[in-house]
Amino acid sequence: MRRILLFACLFLGMTMSTAYAQTRVVQGKVTSAEDGLGLPGVNVVVKGTSDGTVTDIDGNYRIDVNSDNAVLVFTFIGYQTVEESIGSRSVIDVSMDSDIKQLGEVVVVGYGEQKSRDVTSSIASVSGEDIKNQPVPSMESAIQGRAAGVNISASSGVPGAGLRVSIRGTTSISASSEPLYVVDGIPMVPEDNSVIFTGGYTHNPMADINPDDIASIQILKDASAASIYGSRGANGVVLITTKRGQAGKPKFNAGYYHGWQRPVNTIEMMNSAEFIEMMDEAAANDGFGEDYFSGGGPGFNFIGDPDDPDLRNTDWYEEIFRTAPVENYDLSASGGTESIKYYVGGSYYNQEGYMLGSDFERISGRVNLDFQATDKFKMGTTLNFARTRSRRPIGDNSLYGVVINALAADPTMPVREDDGTYASPFAYYSWWAYENPVLSAEEYDRNTFTYRGLGSLWGEYELAEGLKFKTSWSVDNQNLIDRSYIPSFTQQSIDGGTNGEGIYATALVTTWINENTLTYNTLLGEGHQISALVGYTQQETTKDFSDMRANQYPVDNLGNLGLASNPTLTSQTGTSWGLESYLARVNYSFNDKYLLTLTARVDGSSRFGDNNRFGTFPSASFAWRASDEAFLQGNSWLSDLKLRVSYGLTGNQELGGNFDSRPLYALTSDYRNAPGAALSQLGNSDLSWETTSQFDIGFDAAAFDGRVAVTFDYFYKKTTDLLLNSRVPAYSGSDVVTRNLGEVENKGWELSVNSVNIDGAVKWTTNFNISSIDNKILSLVNDGERLGTSHILKEGEPLGTFFLIPWEGVDPQTGNSIYTDTNGDGFIDSDDAQIAGNVIPDFFGGISNTITYKNFDFTVFAQFSVGNEIWNHSRYAYEQVGWSFDFGGFYLPYGNNSQRVVDGRWQQPGDVTDIPRASLGVLPDGTRLPQNWQEDSDQWLEDGSYLRIKQLTLGYNVPKESLSRIGLETARLYVQGANIFTITNYLGQDPEVSSNGEDVRIPGEDFGALGLAKTWTVGVKVGF
Repeated sequence: MRRILLFACLFLGMTMSTAYAQTRVVQGKVTSAEDGLGLPGVNVVVKGTSDGTVTDIDGNYRIDVNSDNAVLVFTFIGYQTVEESIGSRSVIDVSMDSDIKQLGEVVVVGYGEQKSRDVTSSIASVSGEDIKNQPVPSMESAIQGRAAGVNISASSGVPGAGLRVSIRGTTSISASSEPLYVVDGIPMVPEDNSVIFTGGYTHNPMADINPDDIASIQILKDASAASIYGSRGANGVVLITTKRGQAGKPKFNAGYYHGWQRPVNTIEMMNSAEFIEMMDEAAANDGFGEDYFSGGGPGFNFIGDPDDPDLRNTDWYEEIFRTAPVENYDLSASGGTESIKYYVGGSYYNQEGYMLGSDFERISGRVNLDFQATDKFKMGTTLNFARTRSRRPIGDNSLYGVVINALAADPTMPVREDDGTYASPFAYYSWWAYENPVLSAEEYDRNTFTYRGLGSLWGEYELAEGLKFKTSWSVDNQNLIDRSYIPSFTQQSIDGGTNGEGIYATALVTTWINENTLTYNTLLGEGHQISALVGYTQQETTKDFSDMRANQYPVDNLGNLGLASNPTLTSQTGTSWGLESYLARVNYSFNDKYLLTLTARVDGSSRFGDNNRFGTFPSASFAWRASDEAFLQGNSWLSDLKLRVSYGLTGNQELGGNFDSRPLYALTSDYRNAPGAALSQLGNSDLSWETTSQFDIGFDAAAFDGRVAVTFDYFYKKTTDLLLNSRVPAYSGSDVVTRNLGEVENKGWELSVNSVNIDGAVKWTTNFNISSIDNKILSLVNDGERLGTSHILKEGEPLGTFFLIPWEGVDPQTGNSIYTDTNGDGFIDSDDAQIAGNVIPDFFGGISNTITYKNFDFTVFAQFSVGNEIWNHSRYAYEQVGWSFDFGGFYLPYGNNSQRVVDGRWQQPGDVTDIPRASLGVLPDGTRLPQNWQEDSDQWLEDGSYLRIKQLTLGYNVPKESLSRIGLETARLYVQGANIFTITNYLGQDPEVSSNGEDVRIPGEDFGALGLAKTWTVGVKVGF
């Protein structure tokens, strides 16, 4: 890692050189005390002056001095400062010792790098060491809970499913609220381009990046840091830097881990006897008589005898869940000379989901090269290729979903009949729309393949002392293929009459970007340092989609669309958008005490109207290192104190379409069956960006010789000109048009504390972060818009607000739920709904503790969320016990299983409980109950707070003396657990998942969502 820092600093090293007329020359070489190699980019300054220079690629320097009494000061990040008196010497060689405390003090910023002590903005850093060897397919899972202000949640436990990443709150309603991801300077395409319906969860394109290739992650949070990315920075920026080679002999690293996965939690459901007794009780409560389902009612209603010792008892959870393996192989080689350095790596990752029918596989390779062609010119390349395959069962938000059907399924029914065909697990109505969950998991063939290549080629030339020009060309190419087949014997095919349905769809998305920057670093007099950046970039993204579907298959095992008798859909579309940008940044430092950063970017986007094609996004930030002032110099415990303040603008241009500003026409045959074109979309030449203004004030402090470091920030973000659809008169040819309407605000605070608690033979370190964010909709074009049965968009309330009928409890005499008649009309219906809570936590964060002793290390990392609420739609569905089916105006009763929490239900007059009586919802004469006895109410709104042991690792580093005999330099053995323990009051499977994927308007709803996996792995890592 240190060699990477050395080379990075050589890239953008601060060139300081001032010549004096009456001087003599002192020269020498600066080397590392660790390996004796020359150190490039070391600052050499005459103490008390601004006269200085920087070492070349071999560590050599040459400087003019004008006094024998002068002192040379040698400084370099990651090394202890050295001072040498000149005297009469003309050659001074210096050996520098590493300073462990400073090794992490370089951070990647937009279009460059900075010493962390000089950063004036809010940036969170996560090292590659923190996320290595974690059994997850993408880096978002690995950094969850590790960065203040960054809230990450999984939509599903299906391998390769998308995650929702929110940096300092949600800033948009209809445009994307995901951050911008930049990998080695390449902006990645983050959209899910799959067309396969999965219920609620999404496909995760970030899983194309191997987390083990990552050297560091920087998260740009405030406007000062993110405004250099202008129209794409409103949701924050995640800068991912991958591993690069270091000068020295070739080094090889190989690793392997193997693990086992089970669900974090399973819901305890009723067994067969309990289910039959509950169904009989429900029937009796509704007037059907005693033992209606256990033998006393009409024959076709018979389910079983609860006292039968041979009664079948199917645990549907156990039928769809399994102990599933996960494994990863990785191999890398790195090394080189001072002229050329290389990193080559490859990996294979395979995760078989703990739910039947789900898995994720990735094969990836990476080549990073850096070439110092001459003293003034260097170039490099980054190449990454990944091929992934994701098998994706139907998840939540679907009546054919695996988990929701396992929750509701009749435990008295088998998985398969005696003849091997799948049984219907829904009581006595085999023709009902629900699906056998094992059938859904095993027989639905649904796969998404991606082939992704990211590459860049760059060159940098030093035009003059401190003046450098850099140009780069980058490409992100994604080819996604969906293949799906739904057999004819599935319930979905029967309901749709398709007799088998096949899908073959492709998405080819290519982004190219050319970036050109000019940087200048210099000293202006004593203590004044300036670095400047100007740049020009161009970017274009093209997308080509095809979607082909067919049904009516004569044989189910064919699958190929060409063998179907009825092609139903063939569509092909293409689209593109472009961006042209100008950017500038100036960093000014006086005595390393007063720091100022000014940034501006001008973006022109093809997505917006002619009147607002270009937008400007400026920012300014200032930092004061108060600890360097005289009044704090004598403080014995305060090591460092830096106060920061910033303000700036960023934008969001991630629209749903690329041509929302333009009038569009669609082909039609409505002109007396003749072909023609008709207006399909109104244009808006004034359409422009969503703009986010952000104010941030904070401080960075270190105490007790750096053993305690504290960072605190308060921020206020306001997003204006939201991109929303507004209604227009239909006579205009369309009923909606996209306009800049609406405002959202986010405000909150973040705190991070890192400490070295014990520093001796036993070393104990702690990293802790906590954040609190308040979100509020300030204005809307359609205030009070209802979303489904549980959410609302309303001014003055946050995104993710629940809008439900108030529930007062259970009537002790009748066992029915009591609801508040909010509007006083005498009826309980959706008009009685009111604001009930929201999904936003009061605070969230994580804490990590690491203890090392000799060659052993132990790490435990916990993640937490407090105050968020979840609408448990699953409980609403299956705790109703009974439903009714409209059979030609005559309603037939049927039922589903319930979790064992309903053991505490009302059963007789006088019972005081919060679980209503069992009911089928229908009367014996075939009519529904006069009033729905269970409503979309806040009865199922639950506290989603949780504390999760996210990672637990025990490792052992084999002593080097034991390895030398077998030719190894390093060897590490470890055992690691992920998501191994969760404390929560939530009654669903997992408090983190959401059935609505990444939709920021309706989060926090759980309708059969698959929880995360609990994983144990054993691994080995060797170097030679």
